[in-house]
Amino acid sequence: MNYGEFSYKLFHDFSKKYSYLFKDIQEDLLESNIKYSVQEYFASMVMTLIISTPLIAVFTIGLFILVSDLLISIIGALIFYSLVAAGIIALFYLYPSQQASSIEKRIENALHFAVIYMETLAGTGAPPHLLFRILGSFEEFSEISKISRKISRDIEIFGMDPAEAISKAAEKTPSPNMKELLWGMKATITSGGDLKLYLSEKARAFANDYRRKLEEFTQILAVLLEIYITIVIVGSVLILVLTTIMSLLSGGIAGLAELQLVLVTIGLPFMSVIFILLIKSSSPSEV
Repeated sequence: MNYGEFSYKLFHDFSKKYSYLFKDIQEDLLESNIKYSVQEYFASMVMTLIISTPLIAVFTIGLFILVSDLLISIIGALIFYSLVAAGIIALFYLYPSQQASSIEKRIENALHFAVIYMETLAGTGAPPHLLFRILGSFEEFSEISKISRKISRDIEIFGMDPAEAISKAAEKTPSPNMKELLWGMKATITSGGDLKLYLSEKARAFANDYRRKLEEFTQILAVLLEIYITIVIVGSVLILVLTTIMSLLSGGIAGLAELQLVLVTIGLPFMSVIFILLIKSSSPSEV
């Protein structure tokens, strides 16, 4: 019994009554591979809120030690817990969407390369279940490998028809391009069309799209590098020089050395990390 099932067992009635508040994230739960129903997920949030209630007592005691006023301590603890509870609710509500977006990006990053490999396999005459089984054995294709293993399992172990297994996977993937690819494969298999020809056309289309993304990323990277050099590198040097000159002219500024030390040891690394994250989020491939 997992956390969601256990929570739902305890808060079954409450969850059935109020889980409609989370109905908007039902599709995100499906696409993010979170194996909870909306009611189980809502119950998990309620359980987490209850588990976090001891924070009220801990914060009350800590605040009472500082201010020696019980009323202020209780009010402060309630405000603190309200913020914690709001954070937990927001986290549970937003997490499936963020997870689905992360999966979508990993799929989009590997899709171009995976389709080229699928085209090669289809050219050897491999049937769909074998194509997906082989594709699923390569971890290099990230989420696409996981999807392929599920399709292969549904066909070979559960006895599903290839078209049915592909449809099931298409409904759960958060990537529009992956959906389009799978629905097209299903239509081609069902109609008895040329799967290699279809995959060849998709590979060409995805290659053009990937090339366009690389060109856009190159432009974004050039702009970010200019900003980084101008603001972070040149700006930091300029601030250090100006503050040093001002200190010499004014006969010394209290705390200047400490301020410069903070700028060099904390400010520069922090700004560098921000720019690295910006570059990573803009990249069309895993970095």
